[in-house]
Amino acid sequence: MSLTTRFAALSVASTLSLAGCGGGGGDTAPSSPSYVIASGSFPLYAGYVKRLQAGSTDNLVVSGDCQGTATLTVGKTVPAFFEGIAGYSATQVMTLALSNCNASTIPIQLPVVWAAAGNGVAYFDSNFTPIGSDSTGVEYSDVRRVPPPVPLETAMRVDTEASSFSVHWLDTDVYLDSTKTASPGTRSLTYLAYPATFADTATVFFYSQDYRYAVNHVVLNTTTQYRIARDGTLTLIDIDIDVEVVATGTLHLVFTKV
Repeated sequence: MSLTTRFAALSVASTLSLAGCGGGGGDTAPSSPSYVIASGSFPLYAGYVKRLQAGSTDNLVVSGDCQGTATLTVGKTVPAFFEGIAGYSATQVMTLALSNCNASTIPIQLPVVWAAAGNGVAYFDSNFTPIGSDSTGVEYSDVRRVPPPVPLETAMRVDTEASSFSVHWLDTDVYLDSTKTASPGTRSLTYLAYPATFADTATVFFYSQDYRYAVNHVVLNTTTQYRIARDGTLTLIDIDIDVEVVATGTLHLVFTKV
């Protein structure tokens, strides 16, 4: 598998447990010139389920160590089983077309233009809680049942900047394939909520960290930022990815919704 194809596949794999909501990032509030404090609550869980059921296609502009474009497509959820558990599944595909990579900041030789695609399937239980994923040729993941995932907020409140909060959502064991004979590492998922810069909205970050046993540290950080409206509608803002490409360097890309 080429580097570009594997990166696209890893980008999908890191967000598969969240499907329509991506990964997230950092546990400190982002800098903002002017928060607009929104009183009342936001139905995060209902909005999350609504987005999963409907599916989505987001066109993105890529910046950072490379420039280009990407498309992230998540299919509507359909009834499915995962390891004997009845629930739902959703396909997810990311296509990439990158160029102008900054060789001075990337400690490997890259082709002039990247063109690749990664795909996989995310699985959820009957309450739409992530339970696993399968990205053929890249990884197979199984969400840990103990401790169980923390339910998403049904009435999320961020009435003041001080009321911003983060929740460790779930942990996942990552395997090479569905035989589960080898596990290279784990993935942890967190979500964070802050006031937004638009009236009657809040900002939600989904944060994913991939840890690998072989190197004893995190090799992939994925941050996805959403704006949530009063009715729970989640609008993608951007995806921020840092992936270790060799032991001494990382590739940093930002995917901004067009």
